[in-house]
Amino acid sequence: MKGPREIKMIRFSSRSMFLPSFLMIAFGIVPICASAVPRQGRIWVVAKDNPHASDQNAGTAEEPFKTISQAALLAKPGDQVLVHAGVYRERVAPARGGEEGLPITYTAASGESVIVTGSEVLRGPFFAVDQRTSAYTAKLDPGVFPGENPYATHANGLAGRKTLGQIFVDGVPFLEVDDATQLRSIQSSWMATNGGRSLIIHFPRQMGNPNQHLVEYSVRDRVFAPYKRGLGYITVRGFTFEHCANPGLGSFWEANGHQAGMVSTRSGNHWIVEENVIRYAKSLGLDFGAEGGADQGPNSVSPGDDGNRVADGSVGWDLIQNNTIVDNGEAGTEGDGSHFVQIIDNTFERNNALGWTAVEEAAIKTHFFFNGLIEGNLFRDNNCPAVWIDNTYSHVRITRNVVLNSAEEGIFVELGFGPVLIDNNIVAYTRAGDGIYAHDSSGITVAHNLLLANADWGIFMRVVTDRKAFALNSSNHALALVETSNERIVENLIIDNYRGAVSLPPHWNRSRSNVSDFNVFAAGSQYQWGGGFDPVFAFDNCGGRIGPEELRRAVFKHLQSLPKDRWPSSGLWPEIELLTFDQWRAISGFEQHSVTARFKKPSSINGNSLMLSLTVEGFPWKMQNIPSVDEVARDFFDQPLSQQNPVPGPFQNLSQGENDLLLLSGAFAGKEGMKATREEVQ
Repeated sequence: MKGPREIKMIRFSSRSMFLPSFLMIAFGIVPICASAVPRQGRIWVVAKDNPHASDQNAGTAEEPFKTISQAALLAKPGDQVLVHAGVYRERVAPARGGEEGLPITYTAASGESVIVTGSEVLRGPFFAVDQRTSAYTAKLDPGVFPGENPYATHANGLAGRKTLGQIFVDGVPFLEVDDATQLRSIQSSWMATNGGRSLIIHFPRQMGNPNQHLVEYSVRDRVFAPYKRGLGYITVRGFTFEHCANPGLGSFWEANGHQAGMVSTRSGNHWIVEENVIRYAKSLGLDFGAEGGADQGPNSVSPGDDGNRVADGSVGWDLIQNNTIVDNGEAGTEGDGSHFVQIIDNTFERNNALGWTAVEEAAIKTHFFFNGLIEGNLFRDNNCPAVWIDNTYSHVRITRNVVLNSAEEGIFVELGFGPVLIDNNIVAYTRAGDGIYAHDSSGITVAHNLLLANADWGIFMRVVTDRKAFALNSSNHALALVETSNERIVENLIIDNYRGAVSLPPHWNRSRSNVSDFNVFAAGSQYQWGGGFDPVFAFDNCGGRIGPEELRRAVFKHLQSLPKDRWPSSGLWPEIELLTFDQWRAISGFEQHSVTARFKKPSSINGNSLMLSLTVEGFPWKMQNIPSVDEVARDFFDQPLSQQNPVPGPFQNLSQGENDLLLLSGAFAGKEGMKATREEVQ
């Protein structure tokens, strides 16, 4: 998802997307200026594979250090730590941060592979346990664990008797199993035995003698993370981080829980994390927030970590860009209590690879997220929601992302009053969730998105609990009962979602001032709404909070404009009434300017090449007098939107007939980069 355009530190207008100054003061948020052009300090050189490398050296090109940690102890504001190729088995813990205009930069040497890992080599020796199944055992060295033995520590949130350990053979992760029966039946598996003091590994028979292969086992719960919390102005660029043994997220907001990312800003500010590969964490790949919702007790952090919470309002101003964040056991990146964080042009794939079930799993998960930007990212094949904005948010924008094949929701907003702007995204092929889903949330604008062939609804919003959240736009910013109010669903292209197009609650005291209009609903042929059937809509009863009789009255009192033979049947009630486009229009008052269309040829996206095939017949969505949406000035391909009559959906320059669109954020180059033939990408 890297694009040729220049990365801009701030993308959207301060007029309405940023938290107003009076709210910043109310929440104790101190604005911190963006870093100026850095002045050059000293360069510390690390080259572990240099035969003359030593941590007793001067740290120069001629006399390099052997470990990154030695340079991290000495680096001062304005310095650069330049790391040459090698596998570095250490936790890098910067001793200090930089300053405005004088960041400390950690960078891999250009064109060189620098791996920083939380694993050590398991040298064995390996002894055969069962020659028939190629199972071997080896003892673990207790001296390599900086804290608790992860192989003796239960992983809360993973099914069965899993631990915090991980095993990799020749770089390939092996599957942890619960017992000897599973071990015998599954090749490339392993289990801890003897109280975590030894392992049994089932090697594929074709591998031969395991003593002749590289076997690595995760021992550290952090790989790049300061011991001291709150350091600022640190840049981390060009590394591969892997093989962490960190605990699950669980109840991170409690005193004995925390968000312990393999790479962690540790409540810092003004970090730049760019062009890295972050993979194979046992749980979380990267954390960028305050790590938790409460002060951290001494037993909840790694040995030597500072557990004291930093001041509210000083965490954030980070830029996370052009990283590849993949194959992490639980989640890709998470942040609690952060401000002005930008997550731009990253690739997130196959996160929650181990199937954690602690309800914090997502490629990106946030809590108390203010003035955040999530733009231009590729989310593909994640076993969790792609983006989950949870528990209090304000002035957040989610724009120009591609979200494909998520196991759950594509974009999920929960527990807050907004505002959130979700625009110009492509969300397709969720496996068991909605394209865009929200509950207990208000103030969401969904505009100019393409929602294609998702397993449930294109857009589904409802109330599911009686919780309270901070109403930041109210006069006193107090806690208020959650609602599904002030939602705007406008100018989207919603095609062929399996359950239906849109579901909202009817108007009631916790669902007010909602708008859905100027959308295009297209029947396709992949799901049951194809073949000439209209798209389907529904009112949600919000977990029974709207009773059956109240729901019936809300529906049938608005049906006088339709002939009785076109009224919906009440036989499908009391849960959800499925409605045709005409019924939905008449009952809800929504979609008065929206249209439906049918495609003879189904729209599709190739998940590998990211080629979207979209056939346009007659431009049914070129409606008249379409209003512009505040803050949405350009489309997915960075083309300007007409302020008088913009085209619904994320593409302003479609042609009649077949359109083949390459959905890379590199296509931000403009119209020339937008179009491609299938042959050019195969």
